[in-house]
Amino acid sequence: MKIKEIIVVEGRDDVRAINDAVEAECITTSGLGLNDQIAETIQTAAKKQGIIIFTDPDFPGDKIRKMVKALAPEAKEAFLKQEDARHPRTGKFGIEHASAEAIREALRQAKCTQKVDKDPYTLRDMTFYGLSGQPYSSKLRQYLTDHFGIGHANSKQFLKKINAFAVPRQELENKIKEWLDHYENQ
Repeated sequence: MKIKEIIVVEGRDDVRAINDAVEAECITTSGLGLNDQIAETIQTAAKKQGIIIFTDPDFPGDKIRKMVKALAPEAKEAFLKQEDARHPRTGKFGIEHASAEAIREALRQAKCTQKVDKDPYTLRDMTFYGLSGQPYSSKLRQYLTDHFGIGHANSKQFLKKINAFAVPRQELENKIKEWLDHYENQ
């Protein structure tokens, strides 16, 4: 699998894992050490070839993702499921711990945020669908973020993500119903 965009990752170990899974060029942010030179390289790559932001599914990874997204708002984003990126012994999260297939799947599902005039989903929807305020809300959101490939999220982040990635309402409702049917039968 060859990726035309340049993949922005956190470090060298991530580059190694990416190169074991796909054929692609990568830029490393050196973790949270994103300096002016790296920022300029990312912006140039975004303009010339396009980029995919692919950071670890943890707090520092989310912080780096936001920094890169601010530099290149048109960038695609790829997300790994937390269980696919967890080291079996240490429990730490990282792209470098993911299988080649999990990396390929995350890159296949890479998405761009979409500009919409008005956010189609509201806080009221979050409550109505049981995505916040219920004992099972966190598990339901995790199921949905894994299905849509949009990365782990709390209630507030989830609302922003389903709006930013223009998740179709009918598909969201179907997946919620599917999960609730399974949850109630346990």
